[in-house]
Amino acid sequence: MIGSDGSDPGTVFDNADADPLQLAVRRNVVYDIDGSGAITIPPGQWMVIASRGMEYDIATTHIGPSEDSHVKWTATLPRAIDTTGWAGGDFHLHTLTYSGHGDSNMPERMISIAGEGVEFAVATDHNHNTDYNPTMKQVDADPHFTAVTGNEISADYGHFNAYPLDPNAKVIDWKLETPAMFADTRDELNEWNIVPVIQVNHPRWGNIDYFGARGLDPFAAESNHPGWSWDFDAVEVLNENAGWGWYDAETTDVPTRASRHSVMRDWINMVNAGHAVAPMGNSDSHAVEKNFAGIPRTYVQVNDADPNAISPAEVAEAVRRGAVVATTGPFLTVSAGSGGIGDLVSTTNGQIDLTISLQAAPWINVDRIRVLGDGDELRVFELGEDGYSPPLVIGPISLVASDDAWITVLAEGDQPMTPVVRDRDRPILPLAVTGPIRVDADGDGIWTPPLKNIERLVENSNGDWAMLDDEWTRAGPHRRAMIVGVAMQEPSLSGDAIDAALADPHRLVRIAGIKGAGTTDDERHRESLAALVTDPNTDRTTAFMAWAACDTMEPEPELLEQYIDRFGWNNATRYAKDHPLRLQGDLIRNWQVAGGFPAADMKALAASQSPEPGIVHITSPRTKSGESITWHEQMSEPDGFLNLATVCGEPEDAIAYARCTLESPDERNVKFTIGSDDGCRIWINNALVWDDPTHHGATLDAGLFTAHLKPGTNTILCKVLNGTGDFGLYLRVMDDEVKPRKETAQELP
Repeated sequence: MIGSDGSDPGTVFDNADADPLQLAVRRNVVYDIDGSGAITIPPGQWMVIASRGMEYDIATTHIGPSEDSHVKWTATLPRAIDTTGWAGGDFHLHTLTYSGHGDSNMPERMISIAGEGVEFAVATDHNHNTDYNPTMKQVDADPHFTAVTGNEISADYGHFNAYPLDPNAKVIDWKLETPAMFADTRDELNEWNIVPVIQVNHPRWGNIDYFGARGLDPFAAESNHPGWSWDFDAVEVLNENAGWGWYDAETTDVPTRASRHSVMRDWINMVNAGHAVAPMGNSDSHAVEKNFAGIPRTYVQVNDADPNAISPAEVAEAVRRGAVVATTGPFLTVSAGSGGIGDLVSTTNGQIDLTISLQAAPWINVDRIRVLGDGDELRVFELGEDGYSPPLVIGPISLVASDDAWITVLAEGDQPMTPVVRDRDRPILPLAVTGPIRVDADGDGIWTPPLKNIERLVENSNGDWAMLDDEWTRAGPHRRAMIVGVAMQEPSLSGDAIDAALADPHRLVRIAGIKGAGTTDDERHRESLAALVTDPNTDRTTAFMAWAACDTMEPEPELLEQYIDRFGWNNATRYAKDHPLRLQGDLIRNWQVAGGFPAADMKALAASQSPEPGIVHITSPRTKSGESITWHEQMSEPDGFLNLATVCGEPEDAIAYARCTLESPDERNVKFTIGSDDGCRIWINNALVWDDPTHHGATLDAGLFTAHLKPGTNTILCKVLNGTGDFGLYLRVMDDEVKPRKETAQELP
């Protein structure tokens, strides 16, 4: 329910336990297991929306009930798309009961799965083998879907779904690295005698990003980390209602939260390298309303005649061969010659005829269809402002491959799916991607992945770059990037490959050239690399990689300054794990400290008191223990962290001060980096130069500011406010000629 004007009503239903075996109720959403019943709503003007998931049209009505009145409405929800032969599955679902967070209990999870029209559900609570079936029977949900036990194996470095599992088996050890963890998972027994499927969840997400934590190159399917394993079957390219993983943070204005790189691009790189990995879309839902079950979902090609009797063995086989469609709403099917999604299609002349069928419910708008070959765009079909009448059939489209290749089809919409799916962190857009169709272009019955074909091509060039000109000219960006990567293994080709890549207009190819240049000491590339740092068409990732490649040859602090001036300090530190910044100057080690003064909240950071500049007090401020301000000499720890908890008897909700002096050879502007726990103010020569009234941990070089220094002695005063936990700061002077001076507590005023 929403306001009659489309506004968000907030909480309409405040009794989540109204009928716990019939309803799942949160905020302004009610799921009903059999689609009929009565609910109590506040008086007012309301729009009521009835839905059944992405396969059905919606129904709406406007009501204006007064107190103690009754309104009856019968809604008809016609099926909007035909998914015969495909079952819609959500392979990533949680409950508060066994995951320990979110808000959906077991009955509510069954009711919400059924309400969204999901036909195959995998229970994946964190490090727990959950069995939905008893609760399904309890709430009469078993006619609506098939469920199997799974487990989201939640390690410190990433999360992985395994299914189907025995609900009574011992939980897989999440402390293992993936080579051992995946091997143990494959050995798990279940009633279907299926080797369990392994799916990598949200692999570029925050601090549980398996791909980042274990060193998967975001521009090539490569990792040398000892904790890496390729023994998985699927990867989430769409996670949660928002579809996290689809977009690249560097090439879109669409918010990507903590994700820096696109999982879609990771998947393309994997298939190009020959890895059999299926693209998946899953809700990762922990809640009834905050993140709906079943959006996105993955359609798998199976016998779906009876939703309660879908074969887990057929599902596992479909996932492993890539017979899947991951989607937030649009439904795609594709035929290619005698095969389709997930199949190997053979031809003797390289020609393949593609026919695409698109279906979507009327409340889901699709704006374009994209056909990719080896990850590169082959065709785009814009559907126009007037939309289309589903099913839309496009084709046959005649495509020609010079050697073995693969094809995937994408559907994209620009209009959010509100109000059926509420926007939160970003608009919820219609997105879909099919599993790969592998094309055997020479009819030998064997599919050779694109990377292997490129390796063969480079080998046959005999070290002569001119032999690769024709392929370079007709190849798309992904293939050109692969040519550069392979050519780097041939010394006679590497220089020409880097030159061609750095001059290429496409980002992926430029990045391949930058990566190559970073592995050589060839100074001939330095000028081109430096130009990319300041090129207005270069994004922040590409520019940082270009600086890092130059810095690998010879330290480039001035070029780093140019990067910081253009993209800001936060972007420089964002990529510091990829290449250390190797900053000029030193962390200040010798301090005088005083504390701890009481601080009720962060507002105390801005409240002036002695020893801050311009303050005249008849009496000095008192610490929590009643003492007046007293300065003590203190060295920072070996890593440069000044631990202020040691000067405070009670370090929580406290303020401490730290002061020192710097000697400057002349008048100059100097950059400083700061990392504090929590909020911090800094004065240099009595001028406020840093003010950060926020709670956070102390991270080395987290913030950057510039201050004006005079010749000779310059005074620094830092005020740090701590809430709870650690208490202290790092402070770096980014100038080798400006030196901290050590003095005793009596020498400073």
